[in-house]
Amino acid sequence: MVVKAVIDTGYFIHQKLNLDEIDEGYITDGVYEEIKDNFAREFFEFMAIKIKLRNPQTDSINEVKNIISERHLNLSDSDIGVVAFTIELMEEDSMKWITKENIDKINKVLCLTTDNGVKAALKLIDLYEDKDFGSKKFKLRCYTCYTVFDKDIKICSECGYETITRVTVIEKEGKELICLKKGYIPKRK
Repeated sequence: MVVKAVIDTGYFIHQKLNLDEIDEGYITDGVYEEIKDNFAREFFEFMAIKIKLRNPQTDSINEVKNIISERHLNLSDSDIGVVAFTIELMEEDSMKWITKENIDKINKVLCLTTDNGVKAALKLIDLYEDKDFGSKKFKLRCYTCYTVFDKDIKICSECGYETITRVTVIEKEGKELICLKKGYIPKRK
């Protein structure tokens, strides 16, 4: 089995990458540009033997942008590129026909990241499996009239103010619970 990995910046910054676990590693231009720390850059150069630079196609990037905008996830362009390239690599490998001759050579594709936003995006499309990782759900909330919205809006349709913020929503006992920022004090209207 050939293990391919799309590697995010955090694995270089925290020096978590182990080349014995992967056969081929890939990074995007965005990840390469994010590696600015001298120690992380040296670690990358040491690991560069098995790492190739490759970027996702525009269609994949647009697909990821559509998926994350529906869930109000905030990802950087670099993170979007990592998710998009992971999808591309999975699709490339899933298009191959399995025979008796190549059954032992089936590829496994991983995304190595420490970024919870990237993990949440991958979990949305069933490409991230970690039972300990709890993906958050986000909604929009007007802090003037306290109305909660699923769709992406800039101005509250209830009160007309431009006071929309993103809030975390968790499901507990079948009900949605809005998690406000630490120290958040609601102001009276």
